[in-house]
Amino acid sequence: MSEPMIRGQVIAHTASFLRSQLDSSTARRLEDELSAELRITLGEIVPALWYPRRYQVELLDALVTVKGKGEPAYADLVRCGAGFATVENDFTKLLMKILTTELFFKKLSRFWLRDHQNSGNFEVQALENIERGVQLRLGDVAGYNHSAVLWLGWMQHVLQRLSGPASHIEQTGWSWSNPGPNHVVYQVEWS
Repeated sequence: MSEPMIRGQVIAHTASFLRSQLDSSTARRLEDELSAELRITLGEIVPALWYPRRYQVELLDALVTVKGKGEPAYADLVRCGAGFATVENDFTKLLMKILTTELFFKKLSRFWLRDHQNSGNFEVQALENIERGVQLRLGDVAGYNHSAVLWLGWMQHVLQRLSGPASHIEQTGWSWSNPGPNHVVYQVEWS
């Protein structure tokens, strides 16, 4: 099986977020947790190229190591994921003008494939008796530690931009004791 890969833009965003949002002492401790290989790669990363997903996992694991398993680290993971949705490039600006909530969930698997290779897939199912709701299943992501929370933050941010603050997402599958489950389920409702 081929190694899971991820776009450089995801890794670069995560590294930039961690460096800019953490206090200087915590950011230095985080840098000390990173392998020499990753530190070198971060200095020359190209957003459109593919890199081993283990680099992203190493960044996320380093955050948890320096912040601890708790609410501050969880909040940082969510904020980092939300930051993916706030990137103001031409593609994102155009996309947000034409995207509806329903279309967002219909195209979610394509969004995933844009940034992930040899790893993961999204399945979308309508919820019974709930007109504006879906269940999302992110599968085949074993070992992608803390990604469930990162992508929760991204989806929450996009959903709030599309349908307002009454939207709600709950995640099951990820926990501090199981940070890289094979499957994660998101229950989503909006108004």
